[in-house]
Amino acid sequence: MRRFRPVLLGCALSLALPSAFADQALLESLQRERLTAYRLMTQFHRMTLEEGSPSSKAAMQKASAEFTENTKSLVALANAQGQNDWSAQLQQLAPRFQQLAEANRIAEDGYLDFHTINDLAISGHELIAHLEAQQVTQAGQPDSHVDPLLEQAVLMQRITAEYVRSSAAVDGGSSIYDSAQDLEKAVDQLASAFSQDLIKLDNQFSDSAEVSQRLDSVEVTWRFIEKPLMNYREKAVPLLVNRYNERIVGLLAK
Repeated sequence: MRRFRPVLLGCALSLALPSAFADQALLESLQRERLTAYRLMTQFHRMTLEEGSPSSKAAMQKASAEFTENTKSLVALANAQGQNDWSAQLQQLAPRFQQLAEANRIAEDGYLDFHTINDLAISGHELIAHLEAQQVTQAGQPDSHVDPLLEQAVLMQRITAEYVRSSAAVDGGSSIYDSAQDLEKAVDQLASAFSQDLIKLDNQFSDSAEVSQRLDSVEVTWRFIEKPLMNYREKAVPLLVNRYNERIVGLLAK
């Protein structure tokens, strides 16, 4: 199952499309950029947990390639919409964040530089804030609508990124300072929001058999990890959460 649907529109094609369609394409690309950014964060901390295992390195390479692809598409779409200043800033923020996400050298050095962890948290926060600000602006355009299923996928990946980060940190992140603790919401708060939003989605798509079936599968999978997420300061199961996260995101982000 494909986890991410690639954005098919390049800059030249976007110029030839109706404005409403181009607006919607840009909005979706913004959502997917957030999704792939949180995925990169997840893989960074997974590498720490697995001490740079071959499988974690391969997952990082795949996540990084997806982020690169979507960033290129997003820049093209934004420039085609005349968002040149915003796009220029993105082209500074995204590579810096990606470079830090790829800087986990625990396998080579036997330890992880906590400055890298801190810098990644700050850089990720700046990138996400930049994306969210533009998404709010873009969602205000006529005929532009945030995809609620894709937004739920973003939330799931965000939860997983924070959960794996907390699991990878010494003593759950309480012993050593990490900017993510100040910049991110607690896992249990995010998990509670996911459960509430899942109920809303069930009601919203009750008339769609296909979507309802997907949401039913999401809910079944979610129940396996909801309790660990709500009690994230107790015994951690990050690899299990990450595996089920992949399944949930794949169902939501078609």
